[in-house]
Amino acid sequence: MKHDDVFRYIVVATLTSELKDCPRQVIEAKADALMPGFRVLFGGARYQMPKTEAAAPGRPPIAPEVARRAYQAGLTQMSTDEVTREHGISRATLYRLMKKGPPP
Repeated sequence: MKHDDVFRYIVVATLTSELKDCPRQVIEAKADALMPGFRVLFGGARYQMPKTEAAAPGRPPIAPEVARRAYQAGLTQMSTDEVTREHGISRATLYRLMKKGPPP
């Protein structure tokens, strides 16, 4: 959905809540009439809503002690599957730990 479409959706929703008795086509026509004025008013600027903490992607980081133990186990003759199972981490996490070097 393009930026204008989102803004138009908000304008239509606002008009719909205020003009309850108007038909949808009239409300959409009013929104279309308002859009050029909003574009001029905002100067073509785009606005983003910041992500919230809850929306942050990914898993939480593993504990430093678990990372240290998994790194040390990765240096031994243990298989990758054994290390990941024993420490409760994924194969990708183990490989990332081994690539970065020993955790602090």
